[in-house]
Order: sequence, then structure tokens, then C-alpha cells
Amino acid sequence: MKISIGQKLSGQLTLTPQLQQAIRLLQMSAAEIEQELSQAVLDNPFLELESSFDEASFEPIPEYSHHSSSSQQQRLDGGDYENYSSLSKQTSLFEHLTEQIRTLRIDAADTNILIYLAGCLDEKGYLRDDFEEIKESFIRICEAKEEEAQVLFEKYLGQLQELDPPGIGARDLGECLTLQLKRSPLQQSNPKIWAVAYSVCEKHIHDLAAHNWQKLRKAAGCSEEQLDKAAREIKKLDPNPGNQFLATEQEYVTPEVFVLKKGGRWEVNVNPQNQFKLSIRKEYVDLFKQVKKAEQNEEFIQKFADAKSLVRTVQQREETILLVSKAIVDRQQGFFEHGAIAMRPLLLREIADEVGMHESTISRVTNQKYLTCTKGTFSLKYFFGSQITRDTGSTVSSKAIQTLIGQIVKNESPNNPLSDNEISELLNNEGYQIARRTIAKYRDILNIAPMHSRKRMANEMQGS
Repeated sequence: MKISIGQKLSGQLTLTPQLQQAIRLLQMSAAEIEQELSQAVLDNPFLELESSFDEASFEPIPEYSHHSSSSQQQRLDGGDYENYSSLSKQTSLFEHLTEQIRTLRIDAADTNILIYLAGCLDEKGYLRDDFEEIKESFIRICEAKEEEAQVLFEKYLGQLQELDPPGIGARDLGECLTLQLKRSPLQQSNPKIWAVAYSVCEKHIHDLAAHNWQKLRKAAGCSEEQLDKAAREIKKLDPNPGNQFLATEQEYVTPEVFVLKKGGRWEVNVNPQNQFKLSIRKEYVDLFKQVKKAEQNEEFIQKFADAKSLVRTVQQREETILLVSKAIVDRQQGFFEHGAIAMRPLLLREIADEVGMHESTISRVTNQKYLTCTKGTFSLKYFFGSQITRDTGSTVSSKAIQTLIGQIVKNESPNNPLSDNEISELLNNEGYQIARRTIAKYRDILNIAPMHSRKRMANEMQGS
């Protein structure tokens, strides 16, 4: 072995405390930033905080939230702002998973990949996006070659699926239940019943939902009694493992911006309640001019520097949110005019390119940020989505397709509901090339029951 001494030039990106603070504040919701600034004022005597809310300057607009089951239209005025404070601080599924990931004995790169995948899960704990939909971002985060991306994806998803609660990270109901069965004590206490239950969940979940008992017994190679016991064990499993992390009380949000129509276009207006006048006390500014740079004054000087940095960071945060919100609203004019049916396909990268920021910055800006318009109150992330290509070559947002599916199901005959294949054929006839499995995925997102369940519910309603 040869030992040698040499020099090597390398670069390393280091986040300064100021940049770390800017990133942290950018991800906060309106309620969280208010708490953060209030605490900062208590900790730093240089700072003063004044709300700029002016009730007289606010123009009321009609509002009814898509989060609410109420269809009655309301009017917003200044007093209604009190209804938009965030109430719930329950740990989210993402936070719960992140805490577990950070305790794993893996390197920083693997940690970041797992956290990314955890962020792709929906509120029920499912990974709804196809691999192709997140492939580009996954390859960039992994710094992997395209030909090995699928293998790496399955590897990291498998690691995520090992976390609690059992069943998270599944791509469909069958996978969710089999993940839970793999960790069930039934495998040791009653292997035969466990094997029947696993087979049913893995390959015949739709037959179970349709109560096709004879077909299930034949497929699983079991007796009626064994199938009955297996079905009872399956019923004990949780089809939505992420639901336990949902707030038990109704959650209220404070919208960062309001969207109003002016001169034929929809424009962004900042919510005046979220404009906090954070500034440095004038008397301390005058005093600071008289302070000499001496060792005994270092703490005083540092407090002043921290105050200036926070004031500047808060201003940049407000400017960034407004800039990104305007870009989103400009792209989604059709949505504000006609609803989700007119939603355009939109990626984080498109907004990032338009405003001259990194894609990760756009992700942080849209996290826990909301806008209110005549259609309701929506998360900024709601306006992003993949695209479907039509026969004509034009593209349409996946959310628009979901809206079409909802309308088709709403107008179907209750006694003769449409199957996923039939819905797929209807849309294909209109020029939308959408596979049956995609219909099933979107139907699940919309909380629309399968055809046989819709038919059964219609029969039960007619019989009652």
C-alpha cells in the first residue's frame, strides 16, 4: 500500500443561519408565522409587531369552502377573519413518518429520499401517483440513471412501507391490507387462516368486496369456515392507515390571498390580516447609532443584527408568496371562471421557471398556504397536477378528468351504475385516452365507491 500526501479542491454548500431561517419561515402557515413573530418580539426587544388589518379596506366576496359539506353560500366580511384561525396541531402523518425516518441508521441521501416519498403519500397513507408521474423528481433526488430508477423506487418504497402505521405507502387497497397482514401475529397463531386472508387481499380483493364467496373459496383452496374466519380477520385491518393522523375537529385555515375578478381577469389580493408590520423600534435604532463596537456590547449588537435579518426575511416571505400566487392564478384563469373542469395541467417546475426560483422553493411556498375565491378555499398545492393527452394532441389536467368522472357517476342510472371500463370507454370516445386502472385510481381519490357498491347502496335505498 502506498501512502501519499496531496491537496484536493472541493466545494461544499453550507446553509447560513439566515438562509435556514428563511426556509423555515417560508414553509409556515399564516397562523404559525403569527406565533413565530409574536415569540420573536418577546425574545428580542428591538422588534415590534403591528397588524395592518384594516376592516374598512376589505371588499367582501362570496365564499363557500370545498372542504365543507355545506352548500349554502356565505358572505365574507372583516369579522369573518376570526373563523380562519388554525385550531389543530395534531401530529400529521408526514411528521410521524419523518420522525421515524430520522431515527433509521441510514445516510443523509437515503433519509432525503425516504422523506420525499413520505411527502408523496396522501392523507390516508396511500401512494396515489404512478411511478411515471414522480419519476423525473425521483431520479433527480436519487441522482440515479433512468434505467435503474424503477428498481431503486421499489427498494425505497419497501423501506417506507416498513414504518408505522402498518399499511402506509401502499398503492392500492390490496397492497395496504397485505402489508398489515405481513406484520400480523395471525401468521404465527393460525398460519392457514393467515394464508387464506393474504391470498384474498393480494389477488381477490374485488371479489371480497362483491361477496363472491364461491369464487373466493375456489381461488384460495379453502373451506367455507376457513374463508369466513379469514374474512373476519381482514375486517379487523385498517383500509386507511393514515386517517388516525387526521384532525378530529374541523380544521380552519387563514388564506394568504383572495382572488377577485377585475377588468375581466382574476387577480390576487393579499389577505390584509396576514400582513404583519414587523419593524425595529425607532428608539433602539437611535440608541444603536451611539453604541461602540466593544466586547461588552456584543450581545446588544447581535440582537440588533438578528432583528434586521428577521424583518428582511419576513418581507421576502410575503413578496415570494404573492409572486407565486399571482403566477398560479395567471395559469389557472379557467378554473376561477369555470371550476375544476377547466383546470390546466401545472407542474412546480413551470411556476419555478416563470418566477425564477428553484422548484424546491415553490414547494415550500405552497406548503400550508391557501387562497379564497368564489369557488371556495383551496390549498395552493391543489392547483398543481399531472396532465392527460387527448387524441388531438392537446393536454388536460388530471383534476379536470376527475371532475368529468364525478359528473359521469352523478348522472348515471342508480340501478345500472357504470363500471370503470365503461367510464374509460366513455372518456376514450371523447378523445381522452385513459386506462381503466387510472379511472379506478381517480375514483378512489374522489371517494366514489366501486360499481357493485353503488348498485347495492341504490338497492338498499329503494328497499328502505
